[in-house]
Amino acid sequence: MTVFLGTTGYQYYENDRRLIQEEVNALLSKNELAYIYWKRSRTDFTVASATGILSLGLFTTKRLEHKMIPFSTALVSLFFFHSGNNKKKKAILTYNNGLEHQLTYQIKPILNKKGLGITLKF
Repeated sequence: MTVFLGTTGYQYYENDRRLIQEEVNALLSKNELAYIYWKRSRTDFTVASATGILSLGLFTTKRLEHKMIPFSTALVSLFFFHSGNNKKKKAILTYNNGLEHQLTYQIKPILNKKGLGITLKF
């Protein structure tokens, strides 16, 4: 799985096919550790959004005595946004590493001129 930051947000791809959010959730839920990172990144983005909106609201307040409060909430928002990005990267890298260690093979019957047999594909 690959992720790119587009103009409308993150875009996820598997090989050359673009994935929608539900497909990404379904794929990452197959790997327990990757899904934990994924859920934590979503939580961090939610906290970042909430503190960012709070920060904007505090910037517009005229009666605020301490002018550093909006700046500190903006810094908290940036911290959680950065943490969410890192956890999202960890989730995708963990998922991709889990794919490399799986041994995949297929056993199929084959029928040709020489007779009946079994094929093993790696």
